[in-house]
Amino acid sequence: MNFLILVSLIISLDSGIHYSYLDPGNSRSLTREEYLERIKERDTVLYEVLKARWFGEDVEDSKVPVEPYNMGIVGHWTFKYADAVLMDGDIFYVVAGGGLFIYHVTDSGLEKISELSILVAHTGEDIVKYGDYLYVTFGEKLGIIDVSDPENPRLVGFYTDISDTDTVRFYYGVVVDDYLYISVLEGGRFNLHVLSLRYPEHPVKVGEWSGYYNVLYLDYDSVTGYLYTSSNYDDVCVFNISQRERPIFRRGRSFGGYVSNVVGEGGYIYVLVDYYYEDDAYSYFMKLDASDLSVLDIICVGETGYYVGMEGDYVYATTFDNIGGNNLLQFYVGDTSGVRVVSYVDFGGNIGGRMSVSGGYVGLPVRADAEVYDMSHPPNPSYIGKVLCPGLTGLCGIKGDYLYYTTRLYNTPPYRLWVIDVTDRAHPVSVNVIDLEREPMDIEFWGNYMFLLYPDTGLYVYDISNPSEPVLVNTFYLDSLGSRMVLNYPAAYVGRTGGIYILDITDPEDINLVSRDTVVRYGVNTVIGSKLFRFCHGLFYIYDVTDCFNPVYLDRWLDTLPGAPSFYTSGVLIGDNYILLGDDNPPSRNKVFDISDPGNIRLVNLIYNLEALWVFDFRLPYIVVKTGDYSFAVVEVKDTMNFEVVASASTPYKLGWIVRDYPYIYVTSGYPGIVVYRTYLTGVDE
Repeated sequence: MNFLILVSLIISLDSGIHYSYLDPGNSRSLTREEYLERIKERDTVLYEVLKARWFGEDVEDSKVPVEPYNMGIVGHWTFKYADAVLMDGDIFYVVAGGGLFIYHVTDSGLEKISELSILVAHTGEDIVKYGDYLYVTFGEKLGIIDVSDPENPRLVGFYTDISDTDTVRFYYGVVVDDYLYISVLEGGRFNLHVLSLRYPEHPVKVGEWSGYYNVLYLDYDSVTGYLYTSSNYDDVCVFNISQRERPIFRRGRSFGGYVSNVVGEGGYIYVLVDYYYEDDAYSYFMKLDASDLSVLDIICVGETGYYVGMEGDYVYATTFDNIGGNNLLQFYVGDTSGVRVVSYVDFGGNIGGRMSVSGGYVGLPVRADAEVYDMSHPPNPSYIGKVLCPGLTGLCGIKGDYLYYTTRLYNTPPYRLWVIDVTDRAHPVSVNVIDLEREPMDIEFWGNYMFLLYPDTGLYVYDISNPSEPVLVNTFYLDSLGSRMVLNYPAAYVGRTGGIYILDITDPEDINLVSRDTVVRYGVNTVIGSKLFRFCHGLFYIYDVTDCFNPVYLDRWLDTLPGAPSFYTSGVLIGDNYILLGDDNPPSRNKVFDISDPGNIRLVNLIYNLEALWVFDFRLPYIVVKTGDYSFAVVEVKDTMNFEVVASASTPYKLGWIVRDYPYIYVTSGYPGIVVYRTYLTGVDE
């Protein structure tokens, strides 16, 4: 693995984490000196830059503690919504969350070239290209990506900037010659920074501007040499950048409405401005004279204006009106007699960011996907295709070397199933995506089959004998469903109102309903050995499922201890006839039970300091526990009375699923999607 990437993985999520440079083949971290020695021969430029940065003025902080660790991040898949796009001829770049998709635009559609996952704390905002490099704004970090070989994009590193007031956050940029002009949020205002790209992998700040006007969006007029900007409020400004490192403010104007980004060429500026009058909203497309910012032409285009783009004599605008919905409008601006609409496209979804135009193609980030239209033949636009993008995290399960991961757009469609190849844990890659009719609530696997449970329609069965190409082979309708299912082959238990369904899945492609069981009245959670468990608030039930099609009630445990009852969530076997239960009723009081005599359940240990909200099996003597909404840990089970946390981790976003596949743990969250941890444990039962 590229060492710089690995460094970035560890330090980028939280500025509070100390620098730690992991040695992939060794279970310890490296000092800065050791890390520099590793890269001295392979990257002399980086070696000199880091050496100067670390050992120049900051000698006191040059040593980093060497700490043993039992778990570290080895890979990730950080894709989310379509946030930013860049059309570069027939190459289409899409930033979705912290991931980069690269596609080739053809007459027949879009062909995937590659993808690159980047572990960052903030999702992408904009993409700017200079030579063979992309610069992607990830909040406080400006990502630098080498795309000289589109099939193998490479994260070079990050540029960051700390001002006197705060850590700068990067937003939008434009390249002029060897300079990147970029808007930054600094001290509560949007200012303009100038970075030299003389050495593309190591940008250097050489100038800046801050003043009365906020600077957010930027565009460059190659004819006049002016830089045009707009704020996220109502301002449009003009800068003279003939002295590249010293932007000179020429003029600005407030329009009294919300302005979009700006584009311009030949001394003209084009912008959308939204006005609100009591209960009415109107959006206007305006052509401005750059010399005095006067309005030369104006057209009402609907209720809301989003973004504008430009190529040649055409300007494009994304808008919304209550009748036509979301529209992509194409204006011809090459006629001095006035601006006129020559083509339009209705597109669905919510616009997620600025459009990008190149070679007659227009790329739109539409949150759930990134769409491409051919606008080179007005008034006959044509739809080329779309890049499907994930959304919020859903279910996640693993079978062999493939993760099956569902996503949704907020709490609405589209719902999607992603197939992610994790053969190389350091570089998970999506190999397929399937649109789902609705949002599934549970996922299980048996043999070469995957089962998805839907609360309103039943069980969907997919043949995954070809792991990257799931094929729907059976749908089994059930009503009054819960949100959980448990497989105890050849039986499947599915929760329902007042009991469970017991299904015969001997042949998953020909499922039979065995019974609507009322013995198991409160749903299902897990099967441990020959016992079925149902966990509740303050109590849990045990059933004998030796005969898998005929559960027999054995006993229940009812909390009678002083204090609030436990909210039992899950259970895991920690020894012969001993189980540890998760408790999601803070403060957690985890309990160990002896279930050797099902008619006489015994509490043998009450634990106050483990804080295990959920517990999961891993590989004894180790288990995995969820310790909070943003953290999890690996715990060593020394005996039924003694437990020790041997590794832990936290995420910047709320945890979703924790999928175990020893020695790896896959953790999902709202973002960054999927993070792969590798554990380094000893004394594991094989």
